[in-house]
Amino acid sequence: MITPAAILDYLKQRHHHAVTLKAILSHFNLPAHERRFLKRLLADMVEAGLVLRAAGNHFKVPAQREMVTGKVQKFEEGFGFVVPDEEGAPDLYLSPRAAQGLVQGDRVLARVDRRGRRASGTVVKVIERAHERVVGRMERYKRACLVIPFDTKGLGPVTVQHGSDMDAQEGEVVVLEITNYPTEQAGAFGRVVEILGDPSHPDVEFRIVTIKHGLPVGFPPDAEAQARAVPQRVLPEETAGREDLRPIPTVTIDGETARDFDDAVSVQALPGGAVRLRVSIADVGHYVPEGTPVDREAYTRGTSVYFPDRAIPMLPTELSSGICSLNPEEDRLALTVEMEYDASGRRRSARLYESVIRSAARMTYTAVAAILEQKDPSEIRKHGSLVEDFLLMQSLAMRLQRRRMEQGSIDFDLPEAEIILDVQGRTEDIVKRERNIAHRIIEEFMLEANQAVAEFLTGREAPTLYRIHEPPEAKDLTAFADLAKSFGLVMDTRRAIRPRDFAEVLRAVKGRPEENLINQVMLRTMRQARYSPENAGHFGLAFDLYCHFT
Repeated sequence: MITPAAILDYLKQRHHHAVTLKAILSHFNLPAHERRFLKRLLADMVEAGLVLRAAGNHFKVPAQREMVTGKVQKFEEGFGFVVPDEEGAPDLYLSPRAAQGLVQGDRVLARVDRRGRRASGTVVKVIERAHERVVGRMERYKRACLVIPFDTKGLGPVTVQHGSDMDAQEGEVVVLEITNYPTEQAGAFGRVVEILGDPSHPDVEFRIVTIKHGLPVGFPPDAEAQARAVPQRVLPEETAGREDLRPIPTVTIDGETARDFDDAVSVQALPGGAVRLRVSIADVGHYVPEGTPVDREAYTRGTSVYFPDRAIPMLPTELSSGICSLNPEEDRLALTVEMEYDASGRRRSARLYESVIRSAARMTYTAVAAILEQKDPSEIRKHGSLVEDFLLMQSLAMRLQRRRMEQGSIDFDLPEAEIILDVQGRTEDIVKRERNIAHRIIEEFMLEANQAVAEFLTGREAPTLYRIHEPPEAKDLTAFADLAKSFGLVMDTRRAIRPRDFAEVLRAVKGRPEENLINQVMLRTMRQARYSPENAGHFGLAFDLYCHFT
């Protein structure tokens, strides 16, 4: 029996020259019934993109450069692009006709056409559909039901198959399973599999977001079982070999709405104005061995996802809010980076170790700021034993920040938004989030810990995932320098640009009417920070080595 591999071998021998169907049939010398099978097989291989059909019923194996796989980026106007899987490869333009029937995020195999000024593509196969289910609003008409998807480019209104509407009412939000994707001749069809309800209800809004973005809300049974089996207290035998930091006053400092506490800090005054800083993070790896169900699920999720009133944790709640959360007055296993600084804020040593800690208090940014900035008597009385530690934290953080600024670190002053919810969980207001001294303390301490850990791992040549931030591209830098010049701010782009050059511009516009404009444009000038196994430094922070320990 003829096989796809045999056909490919023959066509490859022709060095990518097109071969007629007659020549292929003649080469294999097949009986009549197998000839019909070969024709069907060729058609399947063409559909899969393994073979190209040329004019005159000719066939050939596509050259490597002629076929790409990637994800579809679709626009409301109907056209789109294939963003190749291969990093750095140019996007392929899809005309409205070529993009017909494709949906945002579909993964496709496309044939490249390099005629004209830009490469265009023809999709030969949809490898994977991005949306098997969509969420949308039900619209009822006399003879038909339609679901209008929320932000699913390229899909358009979906006709609900007769008898598959689950009696959803006009305007209700539903989950729809796609049974037929759109074509040139017809739109998409589907069936309702779940009714979510009133679109203005906070719980429905939450479900809309999770379904739209494919966010998993629950955990697989095996991961839940593993999490439930973990003891919710530190066992005596687990502390063996760890440094005991429980007698040292340690605190977590987070926002009021934080539900779990990942990192904690402590300070200790040393002779001559020196300070010892410890930053500890929950030792999650102790409870989540590699390759276990919880580990696999955490790898799939990659991160927790936070909403104004709730979160989707990366780990089951028994871990994320339980034994792996540095809750107050409870023993916890941790990883600690201990750093010592001289009176000027210069780090003179650092070491990492496994520890057991006991948080003395769950502090908030607001409470710490009330102690340090407002000198609030009630907060001072409430946390009297820790006040001296907070004063020392403030002193150290200001020294660290001053040194960082002297080294050229860029400190953007951009407002952050805070969403205010009413008692029903609906958005009541969006206000500017204030950054106080407590935010700055934690920011500086985390920056120091992340640098120290990156240096530790690099010094031991350990495989490390760095957080890198590369310098701006030349064209973006030139555009920003031209804008700055219009405000009387000079940047010398004839030499290699330094973080300090940007920092000096920010200092020069501080308090001026154009300050916010310069901040915003400078931010857009920067490349996005990213993770990489190869260190390239962090331009914005002016750090040679940086990772995300915290």
